[in-house]
Amino acid sequence: MQAMIRVQVMCGLLLCGSASLYADFQFDSSTKMTGGSLLRMMQNVPFTGKARASVIATILVKGNRMVSSRPEASEIIDLGNETITAVNFTQRTYSVMTFAEMKQAMEDMQKRMTRNGSTQPELEWKFSMRDTGETRQIGGYIAKETIIDLEA
Repeated sequence: MQAMIRVQVMCGLLLCGSASLYADFQFDSSTKMTGGSLLRMMQNVPFTGKARASVIATILVKGNRMVSSRPEASEIIDLGNETITAVNFTQRTYSVMTFAEMKQAMEDMQKRMTRNGSTQPELEWKFSMRDTGETRQIGGYIAKETIIDLEA
């Protein structure tokens, strides 16, 4: 059983590593929580101590698949098979969830977030978008840098 898990994790590593060689498109993404009620809520959740740290991920797109890869984990979204595969390199585990299962989990979470039969969740979101004016050519297209701030 242990050997089978190692083989599956190694296959996931090879998939993520080799995907960058043949990706149709690739870019890096940086996400950071700086404050707000969502961060305050996460302070009470175990194992979320790194929530304030920047998360840098490499996004690779090939056909109908997308890989979001970080040093400790990767997520593979396959539109053809309608699956989301999460690979955790530090724990040497993986899980596969279908789009239908994800939709059900999101609906269940929304039900838990609402109170007293209200149709509105407790959180209110503030959204702002800033165009930095930076442009760069990526894959033959002109890309503009935009910073999006989302606050709960």
